[in-house]
Amino acid sequence: MSSIRPKIIVPIAAQDATAFSAAVKNLRPYVNGRKIDLIEWRADYYVPLPPKKAEPAPAPVEEAPAQEAQEGAVQEGAAQEGASQEAAPAPVVEEAPQQKEVTYKTLPDFLHQCMHALDIFRMYLPEIPLLFTFRTAHEGGDAAIDLQTYCALNKAIAECGHVNMIDVEVFSFAKAAPPTEVVTPEAIGALMKDIHAANVEVIGSHHDFAKTDSTEVLLQYLDKIRTTDADVLKLAVMPKTEADVQSLIDAATQAHEDHPERPIISISMGGLGQITRTDGERYGNYGTFAMVGQGSAPGQIPCDELMDILDAVHEELNGQKKNNITLIGFMGTGKSTVGALLSKALQKALVDTDALIEAETHERICDTFANKGENYFRDLETQTIFSLEDYTDSIFAAGGGSILRQENVDSLRKHSTIVLLTAAPDTVLVRLDGDITRPVLEGRMTVEEIAEMMESRRPFYEGAADITIITDEKTPEEVCAEILRALS
Repeated sequence: MSSIRPKIIVPIAAQDATAFSAAVKNLRPYVNGRKIDLIEWRADYYVPLPPKKAEPAPAPVEEAPAQEAQEGAVQEGAAQEGASQEAAPAPVVEEAPQQKEVTYKTLPDFLHQCMHALDIFRMYLPEIPLLFTFRTAHEGGDAAIDLQTYCALNKAIAECGHVNMIDVEVFSFAKAAPPTEVVTPEAIGALMKDIHAANVEVIGSHHDFAKTDSTEVLLQYLDKIRTTDADVLKLAVMPKTEADVQSLIDAATQAHEDHPERPIISISMGGLGQITRTDGERYGNYGTFAMVGQGSAPGQIPCDELMDILDAVHEELNGQKKNNITLIGFMGTGKSTVGALLSKALQKALVDTDALIEAETHERICDTFANKGENYFRDLETQTIFSLEDYTDSIFAAGGGSILRQENVDSLRKHSTIVLLTAAPDTVLVRLDGDITRPVLEGRMTVEEIAEMMESRRPFYEGAADITIITDEKTPEEVCAEILRALS
């Protein structure tokens, strides 16, 4: 049974409306390019700092009578003289950092700001699923909140119609106790039911930014979350050793094997635990968090980089073959003819890169060579090959010199199995007899000259090929059948 690639979740951790709008606009290319599956809005970052308290005005100084003032000045002068000999530093009073907090009293205003932000989000990103998260200070969030306000906030957000999932912390408001004894407040269970009533899914979460418990204890936390109405179970812990990372992986693996019907997000945070962000498909991870701009937790990986890693792991685990086939080789080896047969046999579209270039330039390849030179043509060829990355279920017949640029080979490898067709120089000469459309062979149509050019390209062909087929003394049908056997 094939596994499912984890969803790529990208957080928005903006602190005000301006930054929020900028972050949403910045994500549009990633959403349109289908690089993101889910966006998380960390609303705890959106809580404003409380206004600073006004400092009390200094007490008025009463003027002393003239004689007393004179005596006082003498005494002050003496004090200053003593102070100059040994000045005592003034005591430094450090102000306690201001705490961001949402209370039941400030909730209406905060909700108003949230709804305005959600309107902006849906204006620019109407289709992408949105996860709403107010991470509490207790679990590493950026603001404090009490249980009553937390439940009221999340219920109102669920009912607004703009979000698809809500993260609910299962243990934050419970009294400290071992995981086997901890009791989730009834209000959290009621909140999950309210969220589901609004047709919004729930991620039941537990975060520990200080440590990683043993595998047995982590499994107990997951078991507790599973007793709630959460649709997805999330566990994020901080490792101090590689053994801690393995404890998290072992717990996630065991939980997935025992309850494959309940998706899990399991994260070992920081650089030490990055493997849990990239290899989660091996133990059923529902999703993993990536970074576009500002991240929201230590160890998050840039989105583009993470997508490439997840795709590679998915392909490895599922034994997937690349969706396209690219035929390369010297001119006259039969790429177009064999490509047409493969297209029919596999019911894939046939795309000839030279034909695409001719359609773009409205002239034959040999004329482009003659009028603008080989370098100009090679640039067009590279642009055309890069455009093939958007194709699926296709057979590509690539130009004979297309593999001379490594960037072309790298692009083709992303989506294609590359099949090299070879032939002896005298075979090529016979096949090209009378063909005047091959610009690189102009004036060099002898066996020796063809052999020399083929030998200069041989390392490039062999370095690019996944499969090599010799076409001498074979019909196109025989070559096609041999390719199909190699692909199977």
